[in-house]
Amino acid sequence: MATVLFLQLFQYTHSLIIRFFFDHYQTNDQHVEKIELHEYKIELTEGKSSKSEDLYRRLFEHIPLGLYTTSQDGTILEANPALVMLLGFPDKENLLVINVKELYINPDDDQSQHALLNKDGVMHEYEMQVRRYDGKVIWVKDTFRAVKDEDGKVLLFEGSLEDITQRKQAEQRILHLTRLYATLSHINQTIVRVSDQTKLFPSICKVAVDHGKFGLAWIGMIDRVTGQVTPVAIHGEVHDELPYQTIPLNEMPFKSELMSLAVNSGEIAYSRDIQTDANMSHWWEMADAGGFHAAAAIPFRLQGEIVGLLNLYATDVEFFENEEQHNLLKEMALDISFALDNIEREKQRKQANEALRESEERYRKTLDSMLEGCQIIGFDWRYLYVNDAVARHGRRTKAELIGKTMMEVYPGIGNTEMFAVLQRCMVERIPSHMENEFKYPDGSSGWFELSVQPVRREFSFSRSISPSASKLKRNYIGLTARSKCSVPEIRQLSEQKMKTNYSMISAG
Repeated sequence: MATVLFLQLFQYTHSLIIRFFFDHYQTNDQHVEKIELHEYKIELTEGKSSKSEDLYRRLFEHIPLGLYTTSQDGTILEANPALVMLLGFPDKENLLVINVKELYINPDDDQSQHALLNKDGVMHEYEMQVRRYDGKVIWVKDTFRAVKDEDGKVLLFEGSLEDITQRKQAEQRILHLTRLYATLSHINQTIVRVSDQTKLFPSICKVAVDHGKFGLAWIGMIDRVTGQVTPVAIHGEVHDELPYQTIPLNEMPFKSELMSLAVNSGEIAYSRDIQTDANMSHWWEMADAGGFHAAAAIPFRLQGEIVGLLNLYATDVEFFENEEQHNLLKEMALDISFALDNIEREKQRKQANEALRESEERYRKTLDSMLEGCQIIGFDWRYLYVNDAVARHGRRTKAELIGKTMMEVYPGIGNTEMFAVLQRCMVERIPSHMENEFKYPDGSSGWFELSVQPVRREFSFSRSISPSASKLKRNYIGLTARSKCSVPEIRQLSEQKMKTNYSMISAG
């Protein structure tokens, strides 16, 4: 049986061995002896099984290409030294006690390979990842055939494994960078378009899965007092649930995992494969169910303080392995932090505007309810604000005053002493005080005490009927009747109200 097995394997693999031999043969190779091709053909043709087996053994033992035979259930029946070395096992005996399926990173590879067998029962150059004895993951190219009996029943599989890790790493490096660039680009587009944090986070997670091709992405916000991380957004290709509602980073087993490392260091933390990472054992069940391997915890900040983490899970092993990828993830963290700062600034701006609006509304109500007239005049001499008392004193409605110039409402006012005082205040930005007799268009007049105060880009003045002894007495008598206060008390109250009015306007 051993002789038949070796000859069968030799007949299937001799063309592959010969091709490899002539492609890779070195004259100084101490492990491979030069054997002419016609010798193999002669030995096989003449049926000299003993010598053929010897030739096969020599090639089988020394060819730098992994050769194997497995049973239908995956048990390894035979392996050459090159395969033992490729898979990193200490010796052949340790390799022969395992099932080949235990080496697969992706459990689906077993079914996928056999589904692709052609009509002759041959599988050509299937590329997949396997795990070495030391835990390192490598890429291999698997070529095998099914050996059948006379009735067509599969007895075993014969094949070869070739290490293609370097080529695949170069290909994957480009692919991974492309995926990260796509993720970063679409996150930036999302940041420009979305200004609401509650919408931003789900959009970022969706971008990472849809454009970055990550298996799962989720964002958790950190309570720096309790050390708890609360998931606020999650998106997965097929798996969109987490096993934990809250994650206490100050407690085991979370204390030594990726997120804790990222928060404590302020830097991005990586795992080459969370399915073999002891510090991530509490995530193993989820990782196995979702097929997740490499992972990264990316801290982002608000006003310089870490407030959350973007967690990415890749279905590839060692996804986050080179500096270019790390730099892209750092840029991603900076962009998210920038977005949060902008959202916070906009929030504070709106709050300040609302507070200002409420404050202005309070001041406006206060000014509107004052007995003294209060008005704000712009540099172009237009009425910007007047309270009810001003409209009453001027014998105009507020609608007739607002937006009009003083000269439009009261023709000839530009030639009065009062206007000269106002103009001096407007130009020199100094307060003034005066008593003025105002002439109305109908020929009547009224006495007013004017206090003029410059405010920012405009100036205002408040006025009330007063001066001259007899008129002052008559005026205060009228006020006393309404407020039941003595003349001195009314004068004091009036002055206090004016001062309050000026201080509020100046502050605004």
